[in-house]
Amino acid sequence: MTHLRLLSFCSLRRLLHPARFAACLLPVVVLLCAGCASRPAVSLPELLTEGTTRARNLLSVREQRAFDGIYLEALRQKYKDAPDAAFDLLDRALEINPNDAEALFQQSMLVLNSDVMPDSALQARATQQLLRATQLEPSNEFYLRTLAAHWIERGKWVRAARLYEMITAHSEKADDLAALISIYDHAGDPQSALVTLDRYERIGERDQSTVSQRAKYLVALGRNEQAYEVLREFCAENPDNPNYRLELADLFVRTGRPDEGYNIIQNVLDAHPGHGGALISLLAYYEAKHDRAQFERQFSVVMRSPEVLPRQKVAIFESMARAVDAGDYDKYRLYRHGLEAISLPGGSSPMPEVLSDFVRAAKLPEDSLAAPARALLAADSTNAEARRHLLRAAIVGERTQEVDALCAAGRRLHPADLTFYYFGGLSQQSQHRPDEAIALYRAAIPHITPESDSSIVSLLYAALGDALHDTKQSQRAYEAYDTALTYDPNNVDCLNNYAYFLAVAGRRLPDAVRMAARAVEISPSEVSYIDTYAWALYRSRNYKAARTQIDLLLQLLSDADANRAQDANAAGYYDRAGDIYAALGLRKEALRFWKRALQHTEDNALSKRLRTKIKRGRP
Repeated sequence: MTHLRLLSFCSLRRLLHPARFAACLLPVVVLLCAGCASRPAVSLPELLTEGTTRARNLLSVREQRAFDGIYLEALRQKYKDAPDAAFDLLDRALEINPNDAEALFQQSMLVLNSDVMPDSALQARATQQLLRATQLEPSNEFYLRTLAAHWIERGKWVRAARLYEMITAHSEKADDLAALISIYDHAGDPQSALVTLDRYERIGERDQSTVSQRAKYLVALGRNEQAYEVLREFCAENPDNPNYRLELADLFVRTGRPDEGYNIIQNVLDAHPGHGGALISLLAYYEAKHDRAQFERQFSVVMRSPEVLPRQKVAIFESMARAVDAGDYDKYRLYRHGLEAISLPGGSSPMPEVLSDFVRAAKLPEDSLAAPARALLAADSTNAEARRHLLRAAIVGERTQEVDALCAAGRRLHPADLTFYYFGGLSQQSQHRPDEAIALYRAAIPHITPESDSSIVSLLYAALGDALHDTKQSQRAYEAYDTALTYDPNNVDCLNNYAYFLAVAGRRLPDAVRMAARAVEISPSEVSYIDTYAWALYRSRNYKAARTQIDLLLQLLSDADANRAQDANAAGYYDRAGDIYAALGLRKEALRFWKRALQHTEDNALSKRLRTKIKRGRP
């Protein structure tokens, strides 16, 4: 009666669980059957012995109630999205009963399903807890599936296979057997995969997929003739489907009998001219025959064919991209084949994206992105990234009309994208239309938000300052430059231009010197920045420091004379060098620089000023 009285105090949760109910009755049954006779102990695994004893016999009523209360509170905390509290409560529950399968399972899931990667020790403990839960309740299919998924995720295919064998031994379902076939496939066990495939076909459908799998595993086992026969029989059963014959042809090509495969391919093409699958099979045939010329011709045929699906072209392209990575194929040749694929009107997606990714991965020239970007934009005019790629290519190619068109459409479709205002304005400035540029820059300002990229905002305000200065609006230009530098204090072009215009105007010369010095600090070998710094120092009457900077500039010009001699700004550099040397009383050197400046200019106004300086011997 003692055991029956203890049973009446079990919690509702455990009474409703069949395994728990059986666990509570087991001691009663054992006593009734065994009586007081002495019998040899049944040998059980240590883990099950400990778990069974602790879980079923050793807990007092008070311990059961304490365990249940803590466990239920842990679940409540879990569903309140408080995993840390739930984890701690489960620790307390497992101190009372370390072999409770449900508690072990729940705590393991808190770790293994966490968004935060646990440390290796905690992860190993959680894995062991999940394993113990399945050992304590081996009939719990949910536990088995969870542990199997855990092993699959970690590539432990043999362990996962054992668990799925347990699942399918109890109940054969087509989905479970298909999963088991896949597991054996990953484990590299074709014999077990074949056995499982037999089981699958007894309850599932025999189709092209299962036939292909069977042929694959037979080949892996060296039973090629059987593989051929399997496919021949399937082709005979389905004479109207050319794809099955092509699969047999591909098998011949892969297994060293390419000519037999070729005959089948040609038969398919005779009956179905331009058949996409046959074109791909023919490409594989030429690769197997190591016929490079025919392979290249067929590659072009495949990529240009509307009968070959875009996803098939992508698969072929990505396969050849791996050959490029291995050094077995030329990246420029593959790029050209990619262009062939995207040249078809419509229906080429996702090939343009794949080609763009390849251009970046293979480090092809930047302008190689233009063609896939054009295809992307043709398919979707709202693709802002593709439009920016085309814009970049048009700017590099100095195609101003294309730049204007791309930016105009970009502003219409993406009114909050500052890029299209900025480059549209620069294009107008390059065409000597400062008023139109100013209008575009100002149209962008309402779209500037705290989330806007500070670099592009700075560039936009700096360009506005340049355009305002071109239209003789100096004060407004300075205000725009000041705004630009609040967004990016290291906008080097803004620092340089602002400093130069202040120096020329003779205004705020300390600020001009400071900004010019900062520009040189950022780009110490840029001659135009050094020139501005030297001129700001000259205008500040710091002639010695100005000479130091202009000498540095002249040395850089001398070191790169072949490239710099024809620099459009060279005349200005030599002109200002002459002024600086003249201010130091070095008249002979000044005359030499002015004469050299005269040799480098075709500007009539500058030529006239230089001749006057040479004649007078001073600025």
